[in-house]
Amino acid sequence: MVVFNVGDLDIQFPFVPYDVQKELMKKVVECITKQQNGLLESPTGTGKTLSLLCAAIAWQKKQAGNSRDFLIKAAMKGVRAPSFNHGGGSTMDTGGGGIATESTFYVPKIIYASRTHAQLSQAAKELKRSFYSTTKTVVLGSRDVMCIHDGVSRLSTSSAKIMGCHVQVKSRTCHYYNNVSSKKEEISTVVMDKPVMDIEDLVGTGKRNRMCPFFMSRELVKDASVIFMPYNYLMDPKLRSSHGVDLKNCIIILDEGHNIAKNCEESVSFEIKSSSITKCIQEVTQTMNEFNEITQQVGSQSNSLMQDIDIGSLVTLKQSFLQLEGALECFKITDSAGSFIPANEILYAIFQNGFPPSTFPKVINELDAISSFQAMTHRDSSGCDTFASMLRILSSQAVFLNPTAFADSFKIFVTEEKRHAGSLRISNNVASVGNVPKTFHFWCFNPAIGLEMMLQYGPRCIILASGTLSPLTFLESELRAPFPVKLSNPHIIGDSQLFATIVKTGAAPKNAKLTSAFNNRSNPDYLGALGEVIVSTCSVVPKGVLVFFPSYSLMDICVNSWKTSGILDKIARYKVVYVEPKGKFEFNQVMTSYYQSVKTSSGGCLMAVCRGKVSEGLDFSDDNGRAVIITGIPYAPFQDPHVQAKKAYLDSKSKTNGISGSNWYQLEAVRALNQAIGRIIRHAQDFGAVLLCDERFDYPVVLNNLSPWLEKRLKRCSSFSDVLTGLSQFFKTPSKSAVSSYQVASTAGHFQSSTSSTRSIKAKSSDYSGSGIISRFQDIDMESDISSMYAQIQSSNNSKDPTSSMDLFSKLDSLMIRPAIDYVKDGKSDSNRDILSSSNSVTVRRTGSQGGAKRLSDGKPWTDLKPKRIKMEVHKVQPYLFSTQLEPSAPCSSTSGSVMSMDIDNESPSAEDPPVFMSAKGFSTWLKNDLSPPKYARFVEILKEFKFNRNVEKLGEELKKLFVGEKFYTCLEGLKFVMHDSTCSHLLLQLHRKDGFANKK
Repeated sequence: MVVFNVGDLDIQFPFVPYDVQKELMKKVVECITKQQNGLLESPTGTGKTLSLLCAAIAWQKKQAGNSRDFLIKAAMKGVRAPSFNHGGGSTMDTGGGGIATESTFYVPKIIYASRTHAQLSQAAKELKRSFYSTTKTVVLGSRDVMCIHDGVSRLSTSSAKIMGCHVQVKSRTCHYYNNVSSKKEEISTVVMDKPVMDIEDLVGTGKRNRMCPFFMSRELVKDASVIFMPYNYLMDPKLRSSHGVDLKNCIIILDEGHNIAKNCEESVSFEIKSSSITKCIQEVTQTMNEFNEITQQVGSQSNSLMQDIDIGSLVTLKQSFLQLEGALECFKITDSAGSFIPANEILYAIFQNGFPPSTFPKVINELDAISSFQAMTHRDSSGCDTFASMLRILSSQAVFLNPTAFADSFKIFVTEEKRHAGSLRISNNVASVGNVPKTFHFWCFNPAIGLEMMLQYGPRCIILASGTLSPLTFLESELRAPFPVKLSNPHIIGDSQLFATIVKTGAAPKNAKLTSAFNNRSNPDYLGALGEVIVSTCSVVPKGVLVFFPSYSLMDICVNSWKTSGILDKIARYKVVYVEPKGKFEFNQVMTSYYQSVKTSSGGCLMAVCRGKVSEGLDFSDDNGRAVIITGIPYAPFQDPHVQAKKAYLDSKSKTNGISGSNWYQLEAVRALNQAIGRIIRHAQDFGAVLLCDERFDYPVVLNNLSPWLEKRLKRCSSFSDVLTGLSQFFKTPSKSAVSSYQVASTAGHFQSSTSSTRSIKAKSSDYSGSGIISRFQDIDMESDISSMYAQIQSSNNSKDPTSSMDLFSKLDSLMIRPAIDYVKDGKSDSNRDILSSSNSVTVRRTGSQGGAKRLSDGKPWTDLKPKRIKMEVHKVQPYLFSTQLEPSAPCSSTSGSVMSMDIDNESPSAEDPPVFMSAKGFSTWLKNDLSPPKYARFVEILKEFKFNRNVEKLGEELKKLFVGEKFYTCLEGLKFVMHDSTCSHLLLQLHRKDGFANKK
């Protein structure tokens, strides 16, 4: 550990901090000490998270020490310590001539908020590795990620899980909750060995101790020094209250703070649907009927079940909803896309038709009581819940109760409500007959309102940190709150660590213009040129390549076009191709596969969308992200009513905010762009390339808003040929090739093997299971190959070659390029995709270790290479995840290195071809599907026997009784997950000597 001093404060840091980290920590301490808000900008990869946490916790611990000293002195003098429960004027003489105030005595909690649970988990992991790993922390999350109840956790929607949880808790039938409720004093003991826990840790602890992680986190808040929470928890007073979080005197750190304005607006925006009002009427009616039934059955005893419900109040509430429903029907939609209506008129409609502001507290309590009763009787209460949330927002600040002030910050857009098939209109209100169901969108365009909902609770300071906050003056004026402490850090990398350029045209001879402007998106020349740019880039760049599109629609257009034209086939010769899905489960599956492909093959190409899950918060350091390709500028949909309304609002406020609607529109796009670019270059030693593939990136209005660290390093290339040459040279430099697992051999981008031995592998047919390919090997000297492989591994453990630390099977993987296309979208595979085309033989040649060749073996330049067709099949990888995969082709030649060729014939993969296992779970699934229950039980016994006697020959003999032919060797591949791979190597050698494995056909 290194001690960094800020005044009289010692900050323990895991390593010697960079200058940018020192400056950031100084500003954090300044914010906390002076109780001032701060805007702290530091590029992605400069260690913001660690700097923020270490500085804040160091100050907190020093404050705790001061507080203890203060209390000891007070006790020695017989003076009672003051109470600061309300932050009033309580003071006491410290004995040193000073006055004890709340800031002297109170130790503030630190609230660390970010956009996603993944970002919070990453922050917790950073803290675990620091000196402050013993700090008591808690992470707050939803039931979606924390519930461990078998029945509730399997429910499909968040609202269903909430309702299911309420039912289990109210009826005391969830033993996980019951254990938390009855053993609160034991919770601190349960987590004693892990003071810093992310959600994974908390869920694991809950399962081991049979305690609900969700309710455990609420109990842990009381004693936690640091609270990790998502933005929506921080912004929602009800959620904060339910978790026992009080913002008073807290240090609030908002990481990824570039989202703050949008989050503040969204936190106070809401909508009213005709169906929601109808739902409220239905739920109130159901509660009235239940009330009458219970009263008739048990008489006065019903008070114990419905103590918070009054039949008279229910009648009044139902009448109010009917009245409001009729009033809302009077607003007309004058345009097919929707219409704006005056904000003050809709507010008057609510106030004058059953819900005047004076009744809000009473109505909220009644709606909460109905919600609880509905949950207890296993009924839906989403209507009442939604309406209660709206009333909470309207009653949170005076601006909502003043129609004129409300109209200044809000725009109301009414559209025809999208109805689900089979939904019914159940209201009896005559006014609704013949009217179209509507949705009233209440859009807030003043983020200061959302921020004020936090500031009014009196936090000590709010620190906004991000790599893309600029321009700071605009953000400060938009939030309408003082941020006296400001910082804009440079990047920590050197110029040699980044290759960045603007690609304006495609390759010769067409030199097609690259622009993703709306009127050019379907241009075949543009789509083809962009695809070829990605193909060429993947051929040059080692390991991971990220491709970001401005929108899902453009990504779909490109992918569909490239399937038809064969461009995806070409990309897949060099990289496993993945497409970002929208579903949470499918997304996690894709990311796991992508990271695995980077480790075990020539790399992956991940296609994603700016502002999507991939573009913010995920870490693609080192080989996980060696290049990022931006295919266009992520402008928001220009004709979108919300965008148009926001621009108009800013234009009307431009004199005070200092920015027009058009400037905001431009700035929002570039911020999203900068965030996507920031996925690579994650630390001081990292390196990578950035290709901006749109001629509009060279426009001053875009160029001037790029992150300064990127803009000043942009290289000018006159053609795509120059881009490819520069890119190739960038990755061929010793500093790059020493770090990467694959070295670039030439501008064709074919990678050198770490061994110079010559081998020829023919893959007669392949089966595709998982995210890789196992081929049938013929004419291979397995004994010498495996022996030499192990010799290389053991002799190079201390070398700089990253492959030296690989196990046998990873090493074998690294010597065979195994790309694939993995197309996942919305959890479904498209069986009609044209990518499943005809096949032909493909040759894969790999350069040796003596350097790269710039020509093919027949003397032709690599640019003359004609694409060959490849057979592809769709196979299920895991539930809801489908994979389309193909063998790679990376043709190249070396004048001094070895050549490895792989031929794929025209036969379709047979059902007998062995699969590749990416995990022990995959291997286990294969075993259970292939073996009968008795044979599977015998397989387990064989492994137990081997663990006892360590007889490799006996192991082979027994396994051969269970697995016949190719399946035996498939089993050996899977055994790497259950035993050390040197055992597998020994087993292969034994079998080779005995059975002649190399000559097996």
